[in-house]
Amino acid sequence: MHWYYLDAQRQQNQTDEDSLRQLLRDGSIENGTLVWNETLTEWLPISKALPSVGPETDGPIKPRDASSPIPSPSLPGGAAPFPLTGSAAGVRAFASILSANSGWTRFLGGSLLLLGILLCLTVAGALIGWLPIWQGRLLLRIARLAGEVQGSGSAIGFTEAMESVSAFLKLSAITFLLLTLLFLFGGAAAFALPLR
Repeated sequence: MHWYYLDAQRQQNQTDEDSLRQLLRDGSIENGTLVWNETLTEWLPISKALPSVGPETDGPIKPRDASSPIPSPSLPGGAAPFPLTGSAAGVRAFASILSANSGWTRFLGGSLLLLGILLCLTVAGALIGWLPIWQGRLLLRIARLAGEVQGSGSAIGFTEAMESVSAFLKLSAITFLLLTLLFLFGGAAAFALPLR
C-alpha cells in the first residue's frame, strides 16, 4: 500500500509503510507529520494513522499552519487521485477522471447496445445478447453520473457511478468467459464433424 507524507516544505512524497517507519526512526519526519493512504478519509498525523509507531518515537505533535493549504498528490493531467477530506472537491476530482472519457464511454455503451440487439436477432446470440445490452446501459449510466457528480460533488452519485463501474467489469469478465467457452466448444464441434 502506498503512503503519502508531507515534508517540511509541504511537498508530498510517496513511500511504503516500512520506509515511513524508518523515516520516523531516523528523525527525517516527526509524529506530527501528516500522512495519507487510500484507507484514510483525511490526512492524519503519523502517530494517529500508525498507532503502533511506539512510545520510543513519540514526540510533540506540531500544529499545522492553517494559512498554508495541504497540496494533494496529482495524476498526469493534474487530477487529484483522492479526496483530502472527503469533500465535494475531492469527489469532483475523482469524477473528472470518469467525465474526461465520457465521450468514449457513451460511444462504447451505444456500440454494446447495438451489438446486443443484433445478437438477440440470432438463435445462438439470443442466449448471450442480453450481456452487451446490460453492459451498454451501465456505460451510459456511468457517463451520465460522472457528468452529474463532477458538477455537484455528490458522494452518493459518485458511489453509484463506481458501483456501475464494478458491475460493468464483472459483466465484462462473464461475457469474456462465455464467449471463450462458445469459441472452444464451437471449434471442438467443428473438428468433430466429418467434412463432406
